[in-house]
Amino acid sequence: LMREPKIAQQLVRAVVAAVPAHVPVTVKHRAGWNQDNRNAPDFACALVEAGAKMITVHGRTRTQGFSGRSDNEIIRL
Repeated sequence: LMREPKIAQQLVRAVVAAVPAHVPVTVKHRAGWNQDNRNAPDFACALVEAGAKMITVHGRTRTQGFSGRSDNEIIRL
């Protein structure tokens, strides 16, 4: 979904519509797909626009998995 933010927005909107209004919808996503496609800030904004109440960013890309360095700067953005 990191490569398809519009689909991610549709999913968040559907979840927001499906749960009671008092239930906050939260999303955790990665810094991006790979080092060349790190779109976490824009992706997070799109999901908040769709109704997510909280975003958590994992500081590594999808291709890194759980190895390599976590980028704390992209989390701060």
